[in-house]
Amino acid sequence: ALLERWQFFEMEYGDNPKVIYRVAMLVLRDPEFKNMLKSGVRSKMPWMRDAAGIIFRLYSLSMEHKLAVTREERLLLNNCYRAIMDLAKASEIKSQGHFHGALYTQAMVPYICALQTGQSTQQLGIIVKEAGNLITSHYECNKHLYPCLKTAIPERIVEQYMSIVTEHLWGGKENDPVWRTFYSNNY
Repeated sequence: ALLERWQFFEMEYGDNPKVIYRVAMLVLRDPEFKNMLKSGVRSKMPWMRDAAGIIFRLYSLSMEHKLAVTREERLLLNNCYRAIMDLAKASEIKSQGHFHGALYTQAMVPYICALQTGQSTQQLGIIVKEAGNLITSHYECNKHLYPCLKTAIPERIVEQYMSIVTEHLWGGKENDPVWRTFYSNNY
């Protein structure tokens, strides 16, 4: 629900990115939110994987110097990003493809919001590609133990988003490892 709200917010204010940056700073500087992020990183809390989209967006804005963050805040967002990617590799979810498909969708949403409003997508593109390569690698390493991953992962990938990302970020189906791995036999 949080990611959907942020998505609507970005679409509404996409023609005025300064509003987006201002609100992102307010969210990031909220003491309760900041403490929650710190606790999530410290304890490798699974909820961080589920809130990845908003964290990816804050992280990307920080990396692109769109937010006037402190060194500590930039480090916190970097640690959040790394924690999410590490959580996606956790052994306890190895057989649960829906987590991996959802992670990819959460990476695609902020990318598409930025793309459609003419904002920078450079850092978000890096995030989408890392998430895409992570889930395809996870599948290739575990497909013999967990053949259900072939269908479970794409069940949580929004196909409309997938087509936008395939074209705009990867440069077509032949270059998109997610499409080649999970969709090429379906078409």
